[in-house]
Amino acid sequence: MQLNAQAQKKQNDVVFNFFLAMMYTAAITVLLYYLYDGLSFYLTPFIERAHHEDYRNLRPAGFRGHGLGILGTAMILLLFLYSARKRFRVFQKFGRVSRWLNIHIFFGIMGPLFIILHSTFKVNGLISVSFWSMIAVALSGVLGRYLYLKIPHNILGRQLSYDELNQKKMILNRHLKKKYHIPEKLLSQIEQITERRDMETRSTLAVIFYLIKEDLTRRSRLRKLIEEYSAELSLESDDLQYFIKIILLKAKMDSETFFWKRIHSLFHYWHVIHKPFAYIMLLIMVVHVVVAVMMGYTWL
Repeated sequence: MQLNAQAQKKQNDVVFNFFLAMMYTAAITVLLYYLYDGLSFYLTPFIERAHHEDYRNLRPAGFRGHGLGILGTAMILLLFLYSARKRFRVFQKFGRVSRWLNIHIFFGIMGPLFIILHSTFKVNGLISVSFWSMIAVALSGVLGRYLYLKIPHNILGRQLSYDELNQKKMILNRHLKKKYHIPEKLLSQIEQITERRDMETRSTLAVIFYLIKEDLTRRSRLRKLIEEYSAELSLESDDLQYFIKIILLKAKMDSETFFWKRIHSLFHYWHVIHKPFAYIMLLIMVVHVVVAVMMGYTWL
């Protein structure tokens, strides 16, 4: 039953990832086309743009410029569906949180890019506060996504507790000992690679940089370690590849267990920083839209 559920999950993930890839492809294609098509205007000094042949079309109040603003604004508003998914029961039956997060990230990346084209790379006055808040939201969103991926989840997308994660780690260790007769020394060395006791007292920034560095170097360090024990383990080529995958999974799990509390704390403080910028961006954006409409700047 569990295997069928996992197979169905993988199939659904493939379909969703394809759909998401198509969304990115379409949005990036449109963005690059408009950037290329208006490059001459965008490269023109601000003081001379009024004399450019595409000024009436590409300026923020122009047909295309205004349309890009509407598209970017719509994407930014759709960002908040993710919050609605987490807060309101009516949305909770529609897909896993992780998929909503991926859509949230899509709008968080593409929305600001379309807004930048709408602004024609000219930002000043009150709008600059909203603009830089938008950039802060987008950049902090990248960090938030990274931290979210560091928090282990089950097949349904629910976050695992520390005890649940530790139990999975112990089961995996028993599996390695039983199937591969892995030496205790090797298990200890793997844990030493991922568990840095000195990180418990280091600054938040130091921990983040360490986690990124660990993710980038873990595979090569573990492969080197496994090579030292390859003769003792006496594994065939196919078994060795599977063994490496299991060891990588163990190392990842060791890291997640060791940094569980720290990552959850970081994720909490990330929300504290991320949300105010989002609300500032939204508030000033609404003011901007209302003022523009009141002054007669409508698209059609």
